[in-house]
Amino acid sequence: MKPFTKLSICAFALTFAQTFCGIAIANCNDPAKPGVNWSAYESSPCTKYMANLQHYDLTGANLTKVDLTAANLSSANLTNAKLTGANLTGANLTGANLTGADLTGAYLMDAKLLNANLTNANLTNANLYKTNLNGANLTTANFSYANLVKTNFTDASIKDAKFYRATFVTGVGKSVWINGKMCNGESGPTGKCMKD
Repeated sequence: MKPFTKLSICAFALTFAQTFCGIAIANCNDPAKPGVNWSAYESSPCTKYMANLQHYDLTGANLTKVDLTAANLSSANLTNAKLTGANLTGANLTGANLTGADLTGAYLMDAKLLNANLTNANLTNANLYKTNLNGANLTTANFSYANLVKTNFTDASIKDAKFYRATFVTGVGKSVWINGKMCNGESGPTGKCMKD
């Protein structure tokens, strides 16, 4: 009888963990579905560059650090998805449902989130430079420490959203608020820039 090799023991342990313990192992090639784990790390990057995920149900998906640059996620369901550190630069999330999604440290530069639902989403430390949030539902969303320079909030609902220490203006531009006015850093999302 052949002795067990390290490789066969590891393969058995991995199969056992997946089958009997319900542990989801990240695999970038898994099909898009609720709860999919595409999480990426330096040792195993996951790229979905320009992927067409329009109308897909990615409820509860783990997309940590996944490269979704220029991806089409319009009308996708990303409820409670984990997008920590994900790259969504230039992505189309028009009409997407991101209720309760974790976008901490995500890159959303030039992304389109028109009429998207970000109720209770966490965008702490996210980069939303030149992001279009026109008509988005941002109720109770957390934008603490986020880069909101040149972000378009026209007709967005920002009821009870948090903007603690977010950056609204630098030498390169200002954010556009609900009523279409350009706001300076001092007024931020309050006062004359807030829709009554």
